[in-house]
Amino acid sequence: MKKVYLLCSEHEEKDRFTIQAYYEKLMEIQPDCIFEEVPVNMFDDIYLHHKFPDSLEVAGTRRYLEQHPEARHFGVDIDRLPEVFRMLFPGDDYDEQCDTFIKESTAKEAEELRQLKEQKEELAKEGIDAINSPRYRELWHCIQEKQFAFLKKNNPDLYFKYRGQEYFHYEIRECFMMTEILKHIHEAKRPLICIGSAHYESISGKLKDALPDVQIISEQSDTAQ
Repeated sequence: MKKVYLLCSEHEEKDRFTIQAYYEKLMEIQPDCIFEEVPVNMFDDIYLHHKFPDSLEVAGTRRYLEQHPEARHFGVDIDRLPEVFRMLFPGDDYDEQCDTFIKESTAKEAEELRQLKEQKEELAKEGIDAINSPRYRELWHCIQEKQFAFLKKNNPDLYFKYRGQEYFHYEIRECFMMTEILKHIHEAKRPLICIGSAHYESISGKLKDALPDVQIISEQSDTAQ
């Protein structure tokens, strides 16, 4: 049985979710191979040439690799991600449009969504264990379902734009990620996949499709799925 660790983040420091906390979690897991949500073509520019400011994950991973230079490390996200995203979705980000539409709506369903999002934000402030908890994933899944239903009913145009953007993130990008992960995961003894929290459910499903005997471990509870 292949054990695979998943570590989720929110891509920016927030209260107890810090670079230090991320680094400490890596030290707890002790991966011998890290697959990171970084575009393949930007990997060297980020890690070797310092052409971009370090994200929270990059800063934490750098510190881990300084202590464990023997660990293998790969960027797995789609090539030219910023350019491809702007080409497919020019103009405003549909996530922002969706948030604005919900904030300005007086519908009962919108108020429920606002409350759920506030709960998720408050939970994220508790730190990396909270972001990797089953409760956090439940909130994200519930928000997604209710958000799709609300947009479909009240703003069909934005619904299809948002749906297309989500398909890009959770199908196209993730299928690319999986092809990169599968190139090296079989030889890793303690592989770790570092992703944004929104990818947890869909990446887990793809891992199970690709590796029928996979044991996915959430570090928050150290429980297998």
